[in-house]
Amino acid sequence: MKGEFRSESVEREGSPPSAELAGRVVRAVEEALKLPHPAPADEALLRDVEGLDSLLEEIAALREFSLAMARGELDYGAGHRGVVIGALKGLQANLRHLTWQAQRIASGDLDVRVNFLGQFSEAFNSMTDQLKGTLREKDRLAARYKDLSDHDPLTGLYNRSAFQEEAARLLTDELFRERSSALIMSDIDHFKRINDSFGHQCGDEVLRRVSGLYRAGLRQEDIVCRYGGEEFLILAPGISAGVARGIAQRLGDAVREMRIVWEGSPVAVTASFGVCALPPLGQDGFTLRFLREHVQIADLNLYRAKHGGRDQVVGGDCDDADAGAECCGPEN
Repeated sequence: MKGEFRSESVEREGSPPSAELAGRVVRAVEEALKLPHPAPADEALLRDVEGLDSLLEEIAALREFSLAMARGELDYGAGHRGVVIGALKGLQANLRHLTWQAQRIASGDLDVRVNFLGQFSEAFNSMTDQLKGTLREKDRLAARYKDLSDHDPLTGLYNRSAFQEEAARLLTDELFRERSSALIMSDIDHFKRINDSFGHQCGDEVLRRVSGLYRAGLRQEDIVCRYGGEEFLILAPGISAGVARGIAQRLGDAVREMRIVWEGSPVAVTASFGVCALPPLGQDGFTLRFLREHVQIADLNLYRAKHGGRDQVVGGDCDDADAGAECCGPEN
């Protein structure tokens, strides 16, 4: 027919128009997908649709397999079962991988990533990133809180408890545990008079300035703490009491030469020092009792310095580390 187009199947005698054929194909597929018991396809009518029969058979088989699975018949349909079993094995492998990754996270490895199950992977990796960030912030805050708890807020020096921890660390270090060390106890002279005359804000400034001088005048390995009030305690590891006495004298000179003017008036500041030798730890090792006993000797020498006129150093005249605790103690 001139001016009209017909497919080969429609041009055959007795074949329906293309649109009608297409509609019947669609209805046949719909029946196969939706109806509980689809009517058998009209083979005569649809004989020209290539592959339709096999498609309908596959759909019917999948329907039966799905219904069997819903009934719990997991051994139904060996041909399709292989596909499902393969999918289940793949899921099982992914779950094993996920379990392993979760165990790594539990052990502290927060750099793990997964790459399966689409959006689940994105959510899992996002969770890991958030957890990593949270722990990083927790570590930062913990370090900050530890720093605050270890240091005197006014002077920035170690407090007494942190000093004890650092002293234990230093004195048991391989570099110092078999060598003598020294303690220096210091006290700002007439500090109450400074507070009474100039006010507590001036007293705080004096404490800050003296603390800065002590930090600047000590070695990197030395540690200093605000022992209490206007008292300071210094541990100088690996040196004799005689060398520590020289350090105390230089610190005393620096305090005496310090210039502080408060509201137009000069503030004179001096400090007194008591020195005590620390013998090597030996086999007994470090104990708080060992430290306290020698701190007490340094404090007694400081007492002698203050009652002997202040602005001076007492103790540290004997370089024998083993006898230092005795020879640097108060006289009878």
